[in-house]
Amino acid sequence: MPDDQCARHLMESRELLERIVETHTDVKHILKTLDSGKETFKDHEKRIRKMEQEYQFEKGKIVIIVLLIGGFVTLAINFLMWLYSKMGK
Repeated sequence: MPDDQCARHLMESRELLERIVETHTDVKHILKTLDSGKETFKDHEKRIRKMEQEYQFEKGKIVIIVLLIGGFVTLAINFLMWLYSKMGK
């Protein structure tokens, strides 16, 4: 009987060791996946920041274009009014 108990304990110890090795492998895989996720997130964050900067730049260009068009329209109206006043004399 003691040999059977010893053999059973040895088998249980081997099974436990196999589970520990599997768990360790799983944990290493999870950590590797998390690390690669961090890098992906950093890259994603850079892309988002770049897109926000481009959006702000484009928004600024649109404001400048609107102001220029407004200025040209104002000049055109003033010129037409000046022209009309010269024709009336």
